[in-house]
Amino acid sequence: MRKVVSFVFSFGTLILICLTLISFSDYQSQTFDIFDHLRLHYFICAGFAIFIFLWLRKTIWLVLALFVLLSNGTILYSSQLLTLEETEINQSTKVIKLLNFNAYYKNKNAKKLIDYINKEKPDVIVLEEFRGITQETVFLLKSQYPYSGPFDEITRRPNYIYIFSKIPFEFKTLKHREIGDKNPPMVHGKLKLGSTKIDLIAVHLYKPFNAQIKSDALNWLSDYLKPLTNPILLVGDFNLTPWSDALMKFSSSNQLKKFGTFERSWPSQTAIIYIPFAQFLIDHVFVRDGALWKINKHRFEAGPSIGSDHLPMISEFSIEKK
Repeated sequence: MRKVVSFVFSFGTLILICLTLISFSDYQSQTFDIFDHLRLHYFICAGFAIFIFLWLRKTIWLVLALFVLLSNGTILYSSQLLTLEETEINQSTKVIKLLNFNAYYKNKNAKKLIDYINKEKPDVIVLEEFRGITQETVFLLKSQYPYSGPFDEITRRPNYIYIFSKIPFEFKTLKHREIGDKNPPMVHGKLKLGSTKIDLIAVHLYKPFNAQIKSDALNWLSDYLKPLTNPILLVGDFNLTPWSDALMKFSSSNQLKKFGTFERSWPSQTAIIYIPFAQFLIDHVFVRDGALWKINKHRFEAGPSIGSDHLPMISEFSIEKK
């Protein structure tokens, strides 16, 4: 019996080590994508190795468990390196407040959303899954935010991604994605801050557990970002954790810095699947400096549960000349 258990756990550990190595590659697999998204393979592999160590009392298995945990820690540390540090706010600093929120298409609690907006008073609001919000809410927000859109050209209703802004905003591009297409839903426009322009891009990537669609969307988005020369503010629901290998490769290759790593944006307390101790940040804010201007981060935190399965994310930033 001892030999059988040892063999099963030893074989399982080796398989999980292979999964760990494969997760670093660009190989597309539904199973590997789940492991990569949650980094489960590291903890399962280490758990197996520790069990075998306790069973056989052989040091090699304890060393293997420590090696696997150290590898996972290295990935988390690498992810943290791509996070922008907070800077102090000077008296002369013009701070811009951004609200990014997946409103959830079944969210009918418009009052909580309005109350939260009135409390925080953001300068720019980016909403994903916006179609479920009532027309009354749209009209109320439009009365406070002179720049808003884009509307669906056919139905004239607010689009899947919608932006409200107190800052002059020029819409450039709207992309739709039906399931299977490469490009994700995306709105691109330019925030005009005096003589400075910021490319604001809002996206919503597909569910996290479809490796091919995720890869196609990130590749498409990378190609879209390449020719842009203004400072970039890339926000939205990416459905990927900060330590996802795919997201780290995407941000690194595009010279993007994110605002947060270990904050929680999903699930909220009103989510259908609520995990009390889960700390999943999947609603991100990325920035890339321009040739002449840089973006400084001053705040990034989650708001309260206001009817969606996501939490609203508040960011404060400023822009200064290099």
